[in-house]
Amino acid sequence: MENECVIKLYSSYSDRGSVSSTLKREVPVDASAIVPGRALPDWPFSAKPPVVDYYDGEYMELSFGGKQLKVRVGGEMPELFSAEVPENIHVRESVVGYLSIEAVRPCVSRDFPEMFRRGSFNALVQTFLSDKAFADDPVAVKRFMWTFLAGENLFFLQDSTLAKLRRSADTGNRYALYGLGRYHYYVRPDETSDSIAERCFRKAYEQGYPEGAAGLALMYRCGDIGLVDRLRAKTLLAEAMEQRCDLAAFAYLRDLIFGRSGLKSDPAKAIELLNELIRGQGDNPMWRYMRGWAVQVTGSFPDAKDDYEAAAHGGIIAAWSDLACALSFNENDELADPEAFSAALAVGAEHRDSYCVYLQALCQVEDFDNMQRYSQLCARDRYISLLEKAYGMGSKEAAVSLGNTYHYGLYNTVVDYGEAYKWYARASILGSGDAYGQLYLMSLNGDIEEEGDAQYFRDICALKGARYGSEAMLSEAYRQGRLTAFAPEIEQYYLPLSDGQGTQEEPDETDIPYDEEYPDDDGRYDAYV
Repeated sequence: MENECVIKLYSSYSDRGSVSSTLKREVPVDASAIVPGRALPDWPFSAKPPVVDYYDGEYMELSFGGKQLKVRVGGEMPELFSAEVPENIHVRESVVGYLSIEAVRPCVSRDFPEMFRRGSFNALVQTFLSDKAFADDPVAVKRFMWTFLAGENLFFLQDSTLAKLRRSADTGNRYALYGLGRYHYYVRPDETSDSIAERCFRKAYEQGYPEGAAGLALMYRCGDIGLVDRLRAKTLLAEAMEQRCDLAAFAYLRDLIFGRSGLKSDPAKAIELLNELIRGQGDNPMWRYMRGWAVQVTGSFPDAKDDYEAAAHGGIIAAWSDLACALSFNENDELADPEAFSAALAVGAEHRDSYCVYLQALCQVEDFDNMQRYSQLCARDRYISLLEKAYGMGSKEAAVSLGNTYHYGLYNTVVDYGEAYKWYARASILGSGDAYGQLYLMSLNGDIEEEGDAQYFRDICALKGARYGSEAMLSEAYRQGRLTAFAPEIEQYYLPLSDGQGTQEEPDETDIPYDEEYPDDDGRYDAYV
């Protein structure tokens, strides 16, 4: 593969305050000759070359000029050097050198734990799929599966990685089938993603792979395969749990911590189960991250700091935003140290935590009303730019905020219903109940013109919003008694005993998880309006 690694030389011009730059030339680096502990090869400059500290085919760390530089495929290019060209009267010119890794080079490293810890998911996946022998290596298998357990990782998969996944899935490789299914289930890159995910999970399940069962269960639970079917979802998750499936355990524990999908919130029980997992699988940072959730629910952010820190440094990207809060909030979960918070968000953003970038965006407009006009314009532009960046990293919250900005004209933005609709639609694809609620309101207020029946559009928004946890959309889903075919589904969203009829017994400790009775299953829908 050509130009996997290059040094890019730019000419930077400063003409009486106006700055511009142009690419001058590229110096290719032989990626096959890059060896950790040695100088970067093909170094054509007089200065002493950088020393490569780490390289796995996707991510590199170098020591150069007393600094440590980091570069990743698709990431920002670190500046190697800058040299001024003799200036004339008006124009100041500099030549600036940057290092760029242009493409993933698989099989550079076989240290799967280290690749996972450093977030080199493309190199990890491509390397794993390059040799059938890795399917018999439990260390490699675990890291491959953990890559697809954390949904935020999937937004960083390159086209070359996805192509390799598809080719391997076409051969019936159960790991690739699961990985491709998770990618389409979570990222939803096209209109056929649901059918692709279902097909992949089903094929993996037919091979007896428990992750396939867990993947199907989550789709049944969210209505991605016809109507919502919690009974089938519960059965499949229980089956996968019996086979020690990490995805099933993740889904169950998340529901147990936060009280979702018919389960009563019980963080204390979740902590007990997570302690057992940590003792048995101490190397999986996801369990430390989830224990941090449970500890925080029962206490505060600072109480969960150690778990969040272990998870973040163990390779769980989403843990960096929680760690930022744990480092800067007090025991009442109030921001106590804004400077520490800002610094921690910057670290998290460097590690590609989309929520850190989202929070950085919110910080830009925190004091918007007290800013001067020019400062407001700059802050708004940074706010929008950071939100767009966060969305590109997988943040549905950022997409909703962009929709709100254009919908309501926030921060002196011109109201643009077309832009608002676009961002709400993008957030809805990622599973945002709030986005469906906003689309419902836009239709109700006549802000958008839908093709076909507007009322049907609103009813579908209400139904899907309810599926993704929007209480406002739940109350609207059957307000006028429409879409009665979905009545058995909508009834499942109500808490037990809310109409005096539902029952939910505490599960026996000997039962496997997800064997609880679902609430209010008396066979009828109750409108509560």
